[in-house]
Amino acid sequence: MNDPVGYTGTGAADATQWSRRLHTFPAKPDFRIGRFSWMRRNPGVSSRPKAAQAGFTLIEIVCVLVVLGILAVAAVTYYDSLLDEAKRRGAQNLVAAAQTQLSLEFARRATAGLALDADAQNICEWVVIDSPDVAASINCAGNISGDVSISANIQGQNVTGAWNSPVSGGT
Repeated sequence: MNDPVGYTGTGAADATQWSRRLHTFPAKPDFRIGRFSWMRRNPGVSSRPKAAQAGFTLIEIVCVLVVLGILAVAAVTYYDSLLDEAKRRGAQNLVAAAQTQLSLEFARRATAGLALDADAQNICEWVVIDSPDVAASINCAGNISGDVSISANIQGQNVTGAWNSPVSGGT
């Protein structure tokens, strides 16, 4: 009888040899390294000398710091552009709020039969700018019976717009 492992004997001495052979193999495979632990040549011994395992070289550390510096510069410039865009969008929202406020006041005065000669700046001041940390302002020039020029500023970002009165032919 041929055994694939190599046992070909039939006697009691052969069975003892087979038993000893079984005990030379490990009981459990070491799956952490992907092979059986008995297949490793020298477990725990590295092929690199001790001095090479001390840590990173100065060149490696400098290269990592240079890459991190470049990434930091890119992130800061992107963040600054995001802040400027947010300020510009906030100023656009102030212009839109002033246009809405002028339209509401025009509709209120027109339906109540009141005079349409109200100063636009007084109406634009009704737009609430409620932020103690942000310097924002809105200016309106004109009259609600005609066209009104609107200018909004949030921390240096200026946006201009216009409101056209329905009486003056605007839409």
